[in-house]
Amino acid sequence: MDSFVSHVGTASTLGKNHGHLHAHGVAASETADAQLKEKCREFESLLYAAMLQAMRKTVQKSDLFYGGHAEDIYTSLLDEEYAKIMAHNERQGIAEVLYEQLRRPQPQHVRKDSQGKEKVLNIQTDRAAREKQGG
Repeated sequence: MDSFVSHVGTASTLGKNHGHLHAHGVAASETADAQLKEKCREFESLLYAAMLQAMRKTVQKSDLFYGGHAEDIYTSLLDEEYAKIMAHNERQGIAEVLYEQLRRPQPQHVRKDSQGKEKVLNIQTDRAAREKQGG
């Protein structure tokens, strides 16, 4: 589960950075674009793995054929590989939709600071700053 949260955070950060570059008229590098795509695929893979794991729990285990803990480990690893294959072979799947959403420029707004100067802020950045200040 920690891996899942880590991937979500990384994809979100890559998406924000990508949108920030577009908002300032700077072309995003191909490397950042490729990283964002890969993180979206990894996220989709994690969703498929969770689905396969839930499906696997519904299968009854027979004492006659059950291989114990070793079989559990094997099927878990097998499901992870199946999930990776499903995520990389999927066309217009979750990863593609997520990628398209994250690569868009993030919404911005203008706010006047204490000196009356206009300041362009990213909505997510501003929200995070307010939460940090406790307001």
